[in-house]
Amino acid sequence: MDRVTQAVTLAQQIRGNGAVTCCCHICVDDPNEKDGHVAFCIQTAAKRGHPTCLWLALVLARCSYTQRRKVRRLAWATS
Repeated sequence: MDRVTQAVTLAQQIRGNGAVTCCCHICVDDPNEKDGHVAFCIQTAAKRGHPTCLWLALVLARCSYTQRRKVRRLAWATS
């Protein structure tokens, strides 16, 4: 599974019936693609003990800015 597909799948799992993507909302729900934003998601997920959020944040860390934008677009388009 490619990184974008993996990230979209994780975002949808986290979102479930809710409207936001928990610890990763600043990258998946809002237009923040910078490495510092992803680092914040990693720190938040680790601090809160949310393994799926942490996994998503680590996948986003391996994505390019373009891939992160695609994740955001696809996560909303398919939710």
